[in-house]
Amino acid sequence: MHIVINLLHITSDHLGGSWTYSYNLLRGLECLGKSDEIIVLVNQNSLSLFSGLFLKIVPVPINAESRMRRIAWEQFYLSRFLKRFYPDVIHATGNTLPLRSPCPSVVTAHDFQYHYFPENFSFPKRNYLRIMVPQALKIAAKVICVSNDTKQDAIALGKIEEKKVSVIYEAGLWENELYQAMDSSILKQRYNISNPILLSVGSPYPHKNLSRLIQSYAMICNQIPHDLVIVGDPLLIGHVLRKTILREMGGRGLERIKITGFISRRDLIGFYRMADAFVFPSLFEGFGIPALEAMECGCPVIAAKVRSLPEIISHAGEYFDPLNIPDMADVIKKVALNNKLQMNLRELGYARAKQFSWIKMAEETYKVYEALVCMKK
Repeated sequence: MHIVINLLHITSDHLGGSWTYSYNLLRGLECLGKSDEIIVLVNQNSLSLFSGLFLKIVPVPINAESRMRRIAWEQFYLSRFLKRFYPDVIHATGNTLPLRSPCPSVVTAHDFQYHYFPENFSFPKRNYLRIMVPQALKIAAKVICVSNDTKQDAIALGKIEEKKVSVIYEAGLWENELYQAMDSSILKQRYNISNPILLSVGSPYPHKNLSRLIQSYAMICNQIPHDLVIVGDPLLIGHVLRKTILREMGGRGLERIKITGFISRRDLIGFYRMADAFVFPSLFEGFGIPALEAMECGCPVIAAKVRSLPEIISHAGEYFDPLNIPDMADVIKKVALNNKLQMNLRELGYARAKQFSWIKMAEETYKVYEALVCMKK
């Protein structure tokens, strides 16, 4: 069986959720011993990102920094290019598919953010996704969704039958990462932290809801000993949130909100292990990998009760209404001041996180490939 995995959409300057999913799928397939059956298409700009893998990495002579050139190449030349590999299945991991394919195709739908938060996208990209994502769902032989919540969107927006969709969950950390956490004493010195911390990870997009998180923290910061650490782009987040911070905190206590910028995996895992709680205020997630990573590290999770988050976190977290700032503040305060509750959430989180793994995800994905090949025969 020959499987082609199309990663042409991934560029080195945008390593988001699709990158995390794709890279860990490849690592999982390697661990299953499927290396000789997998052909991975990458663009010139991202070739170095896959240098540590033992799969057959095939660079395609396109510059993916030009999205229009990449899309045009996929639509008009990819089908012909693929024939040299005699593929049995092609898997596109980034929501869209070429309209033509020499074999059955699989597409992974991560979320439908373009539909619910169109303001997060440029006009051309928004309209491209509105056309191409539903089309990909229709022409794919199989659709993989990362949660049941995303599955329901795929069925509704793509107007496809439920039997065409497989829900295959993502995961959080690889087991060896748990032992690579940066020591808390080093983190405290590096990021000038002297108090207990609440941790959040996010981007400046409005649906990540960091403004309301800051407003809720401002309501209770004098009642809890914790600083709020936000991991993310320091310039973008700083630009978006500066007015909120100044308005809510005034000239006092500004040092209690720390925006770290992009940090290493070791530092992030160290923060998960050091924090008294991880706060996930997002209004929209297709899966919610950071919450799972936090649970694996023994960090109590406080999350918005919306979309996929209750599905993934289940009973292992405390929830709030992400549009209700006082409710968010009350739940954060309750967890921050209750050591017994924190310990209970840690234990529940550990148990819940064990139900997810990248190896399991790769196994279930490979079964999708096998089923399509059997149908083809």
